[in-house]
Amino acid sequence: MERFYSFKVVTYNTDESSFQPLLDKAFKWAWILHDKDKTDPHIHILCTFKQNKSFEQVRKMVEGEQNTFARKMEDKYQDFIYLPHSEDFPDKALYNETDIHCNDIGFFQRGAKKSVDNEEFVTDLLDSNMTYRQKAIKYGRDYIRNFMTYEKFIKMLRMQENILQRIENGEIKLDTNSYNPFETHVQPEIDPETGEIIDHKKKTEE
Repeated sequence: MERFYSFKVVTYNTDESSFQPLLDKAFKWAWILHDKDKTDPHIHILCTFKQNKSFEQVRKMVEGEQNTFARKMEDKYQDFIYLPHSEDFPDKALYNETDIHCNDIGFFQRGAKKSVDNEEFVTDLLDSNMTYRQKAIKYGRDYIRNFMTYEKFIKMLRMQENILQRIENGEIKLDTNSYNPFETHVQPEIDPETGEIIDHKKKTEE
């Protein structure tokens, strides 16, 4: 299995020729010029190598290395969506995705995508025929790291949809004096295993 070594680099040397040696030696790379921010214009570079590199080796591939900073890239997709700043960074100047220069956009987009269709993601989480392995491969490290959170969310979602279905089928009657079973201040009696409401009919005065 191949191992890759990835870095995120910021350089204030904005001439492309100054960091071209870095792109030439990188296996995969993406970069963008940030010139609308409150700071001086600078370049963000994401780069991955097939062989291990030190921070100093990476910096030396950029002309004027004293104006260049390198850090380990922990999550290539999250770092990639930072490049245009997107809607997740409301305090930052926005850039177009077309401003990103990249030699393999699929490489950086692969993984836990925020851009993935939300309906598809929830449908996959609910799909009991889809194995955990398949979900992990499709949605990457985010799914693995937040597995318990997603499982808890799906359990609550199934519970809510079960209750709504029973209301729609007339199995649970709600009158004008009924509380909304989904309001946070209401604690309906619910079987924690099945998610079903234990129905107690309200006695009415004659």
